[in-house]
Amino acid sequence: LEALYGSNEARRSLWRHVASPLQEIRGQGRSPLLEVIPSGSVWQRIAAWLLDGPSDVTPVVYMTMFWGTMGNDTWVSRFLDRAMTVEIPRFIFISPNDNYIEDCEDVAEHWRGMGDAYRRLLCIRSF
Repeated sequence: LEALYGSNEARRSLWRHVASPLQEIRGQGRSPLLEVIPSGSVWQRIAAWLLDGPSDVTPVVYMTMFWGTMGNDTWVSRFLDRAMTVEIPRFIFISPNDNYIEDCEDVAEHWRGMGDAYRRLLCIRSF
């Protein structure tokens, strides 16, 4: 895997291979990243998301999870907004809570509306 770090094309080739089942869905209106795709694994969704970004963006991905009563959805949206404000290039948020995922999607869409060239925030519902 370390050989992939030095080769942008090798990384993108791997991502294309992993995301290939989702590639057929692309170009049909809404991005598959915004929908729950039962047949798409988490790895397929992440690979498709990585491919959506420009090739010159760092391959480093930051990730966080949120569940239980650690806070509330206001805290989640503020936290994610701060992550986008400091310009983290790729950020994954995972939670089993539908409300937190909806807030995450709202933050992601807000930043796209503010002019982000690509989707920096990926929201995944997982148990």
